[in-house]
Amino acid sequence: MEIKELETFLAVVAEQSLNKAAEALFLSQSTVTMRIKSLEEKVGCPLFTRTSRGVQLTEQGRLLVPYAERIRRNVEESYHLLATVNAGSKRLAIGAASAIGSYQLPYILGRYVEAQPDVEILCRNGKSNDIFQMLLDEEVQIGMTGAPIHHAALECHALKSDPVHLLTAPEHRLAVQGRAELFDLEAEPFISFAGNSPFWKRIDGELVQYGVRVRRQIEMDSIEGIKRIVMQGIGVTLLPASTVREEVAKQQLVQIPMPIFLERPTYLLHRKQVLEEYEERFLRTCVDFFASL
Repeated sequence: MEIKELETFLAVVAEQSLNKAAEALFLSQSTVTMRIKSLEEKVGCPLFTRTSRGVQLTEQGRLLVPYAERIRRNVEESYHLLATVNAGSKRLAIGAASAIGSYQLPYILGRYVEAQPDVEILCRNGKSNDIFQMLLDEEVQIGMTGAPIHHAALECHALKSDPVHLLTAPEHRLAVQGRAELFDLEAEPFISFAGNSPFWKRIDGELVQYGVRVRRQIEMDSIEGIKRIVMQGIGVTLLPASTVREEVAKQQLVQIPMPIFLERPTYLLHRKQVLEEYEERFLRTCVDFFASL
């Protein structure tokens, strides 16, 4: 039996509705339902019955209420005691979209740890929807995504965007030509992310606004895989500048100027609550890092 399950149980008791309890806890309804189901399995009996107006406690559920309230009070008191004794302990959990977690977050953490060496840090990667759920379920304190997320429980801040570059192998005709026109983009086979990825949807949509429809020859889920194919002289690609800095510096890939400007935005997210000083410092470090790009 977990404290989150008991807290969710008490919220459903107070609201008499799974949906209203989810809103009160800033959780998805599916998470609330899953927690109640898990608790019922552990105690071995149903705790609620469904009605046309919501839910009602069963007899077993009514018996559990005072014990759940007592457990919650004891846990809160123990948290307060431990926080007082261990006031210096700091932990920061960050959820980042895969590309951000691989290519930008390491440099941000390098700056952050230098200024805040006393913080224990946990990093988790995932898609934007995964990060959204991690924030709602309080598994992470900070989220970093390539797409905005709007929710009543969250603050969403836009950071400076990362330019998106057209890239080829050094021996490619566009590298020799030194520039790409819009008709060149339509003529070249592209190595790209899958068409349903948020990054490529955004880029493809912007290209269409310029009247450009590119042909995707190979689709991959990995930026590293895309780079390695293009480095062999197969096709061209569009990738954020921060993901190809090393390859461009080593002349393994060439950035090709083109007549349009594309960019990938980055968003910083956290729950709507008063942040600890060390959490605010991380946000400031992110803002400063992206401003320097």
